[in-house]
Amino acid sequence: MASKRVSRRYALNEFNTIGLILIIYSLFVLFLPLVINELMSIMFGEVEWFGLDVSLLVKVGLMIIGTILPFSLLKLASKKKYLPESKKIKISSKQIVCQALVFFTLTSAAIFATTAIAAYFGMSGELVSGVGITIDSNKITDIVYIVTFIIITPILEEYAFRGVLLRVLSKYGKYFALIISSIIFSLAHGSFMEFIPSFVMGLLLGKISLRYKSIKPTIWIHIIFNLLLYFSFIVPEKFSMYVAVFYALIYVISIALMLSKTYKRIIVKKSQTNSKVSIMFLTTFTVMVSIFLFIASSILTILLR
Repeated sequence: MASKRVSRRYALNEFNTIGLILIIYSLFVLFLPLVINELMSIMFGEVEWFGLDVSLLVKVGLMIIGTILPFSLLKLASKKKYLPESKKIKISSKQIVCQALVFFTLTSAAIFATTAIAAYFGMSGELVSGVGITIDSNKITDIVYIVTFIIITPILEEYAFRGVLLRVLSKYGKYFALIISSIIFSLAHGSFMEFIPSFVMGLLLGKISLRYKSIKPTIWIHIIFNLLLYFSFIVPEKFSMYVAVFYALIYVISIALMLSKTYKRIIVKKSQTNSKVSIMFLTTFTVMVSIFLFIASSILTILLR
């Protein structure tokens, strides 16, 4: 076991608890919105309340409840004496900007690569979740979607996957926690198209959270990323050249930062026990069920489009 302070039996019990939490999360955030949306479409068609899309409001409500409630329970269920207690390291605004630029460069590059590969095989780039990395063009002007994509989603995801899951798993090894939380984070997006970009996001944000022992910098970086991504999608096609120049400028600055001492590279070392703990976690019954549900929701999303 990665930590001598935690017994195998305790770890198995906690892994089962984590799996149960992930099952609840998948049902509330991935499956229920799909079912409700289909039922409302069949029974009522498009329903609006004060000009707002009711189905989207329901989805956002389920996402908030389905994220905060189960992960708060996980936080309470995890014994405090086993959690690493350490003082938060302050991060400067300058470093947040540096990390955000490098993060945007690496993650957007992963998105472009994934989209290009999908296009090569004739797959649609629209096979995405309602609120995920990639913009849903059908709701791009909806105020609820905009606020959710830019602000609510980053806060919820950072709380759940970096603030709780990563922290709870860290007692078994930081590298293990980083990899597993990134895998779960990518699967939780409910989209095959978003798997690789989400995994890259999880790794980078996880490293920052581990380094500074806080999710405040990752929330800001996540918000900046989603904001830049959103604005790049709403620019009219005739101005697309300016977007390309903007991206190129960010990439050049990011590369310059990575080659300089201004950007602080974060390294999480791998230990010999990481593989054993990872196998133990991934073969835990409730965790396997949650992974199955995440994959099933991705398939269902494709079938319902």
